[in-house]
Amino acid sequence: LIMHRDEAIRAEARTVLEESPEARAQRVSRYAGALGGRGDAARGLDVFVRNCAMCHQVDGQRGVEIGPDLSTVRHQPTLVLLSNILEPNRSIAQHYETYAVERQGGEPIVGVIGEQSPTSITFRQGPGVSTTVRRSDIRQMVVVPQSIMPESFDQQITPDEMAHLLAFLTAAPRSASR
Repeated sequence: LIMHRDEAIRAEARTVLEESPEARAQRVSRYAGALGGRGDAARGLDVFVRNCAMCHQVDGQRGVEIGPDLSTVRHQPTLVLLSNILEPNRSIAQHYETYAVERQGGEPIVGVIGEQSPTSITFRQGPGVSTTVRRSDIRQMVVVPQSIMPESFDQQITPDEMAHLLAFLTAAPRSASR
């Protein structure tokens, strides 16, 4: 609805679907205790496996490549990581943009571009879910200003679990266990 052709529908959808800046700031402040460096990286690995590995990898391992490899965020300040986790639409990594595809006579598709050939594009839509579309079947394809990552992490993990996850994500490179 946020990408609808009709501007009035897009505007109405934004009022219903987009969170206010105040609500976002309140959500981030609720997790401020996770920034104190008190997390345990080993416990953070468990949080990662349960909540993140279905779409992310770390060091090219332990997960599925739908979103970026999270070893690339290792040196970011924890406040930036926390904000990006809780507000995934705030910063979408290049090459991991979400696309909405309108097909000729077919169901619409939303996903991240995977493999491409001169005649087709594969869209990664979730763990083990992808759809290949012939380029000639694409009526319209637009970048959606929303991450494929859910905005509900504050409902999935506690502030303590977030502290452990941040410790794991910022730890030195790990061996290939798990």
